[in-house]
Amino acid sequence: MPLCAPLAFSPARAGDLEVRRPSAPYALVREDGARRATLQIYGEIGFWGVTAASVAADLALVRDIDVLTVRISSYGGEAFEGLAIHNLLRAQPFQVEVVVDGIAASAASVIAAAGDRVVVAESAMIMIHDPWLYAVGNAEELRKQAAILDKIKAALIAAYRRKAPDLSEERLAALLSDETWLTGAEAVALGLADAVVADEAAPVQPAPTASAEGLFRARAAIGERVVASLQAAIAARGKPIAAPSASADAPAPEASQD
Repeated sequence: MPLCAPLAFSPARAGDLEVRRPSAPYALVREDGARRATLQIYGEIGFWGVTAASVAADLALVRDIDVLTVRISSYGGEAFEGLAIHNLLRAQPFQVEVVVDGIAASAASVIAAAGDRVVVAESAMIMIHDPWLYAVGNAEELRKQAAILDKIKAALIAAYRRKAPDLSEERLAALLSDETWLTGAEAVALGLADAVVADEAAPVQPAPTASAEGLFRARAAIGERVVASLQAAIAARGKPIAAPSASADAPAPEASQD
């Protein structure tokens, strides 16, 4: 995956709030005179959305607060970006409270697991699953990629168990393999959340969320870039492969990790 650059921000005033509005569905809001801030993650995780670099830059500006609320509605994205944001949040000296407003799927569920307290809106969900990647090569090379995926899965399990220490590694491994969709109540029962709350509006105007068709097109574009790279890599072997094409009326795929 390509490296990510920090998002560009410009400050704006909104009453007693300072809102930093980026070009992606992400925002940091701090209340004047209060030792609290809200971090909104309403988009995909990784180079096409919210990056660990942007989160780290913002966290450095609110080191003096007592509580950070992280509001999430995201289908996920890159596993390592999700793990990096998870670890950044856990390393902070203040209390981290996570609110799942819509969906915390895939890498976004890893971020949610960083909360000291995690609450899920009664109509929201959490989804966890195995990591996956694109790969090409001979049998030995593909076995190496499978071994790497096993290690990434172990890292994800470790992150989830920090929130839910009573869940065994074996149980979590099975839940990830099954691509498990959890209601708030089910997440609480597993220890991945602390409470279910009545749906409520976010404290600031959320940034636009991509449509299902937009998410499909973004994922299709990524796939086309990956396939183009693979075509170049194996062209000398005389084994051409066809690049996928995005269709406006194609169904949106399920959320994925990595």
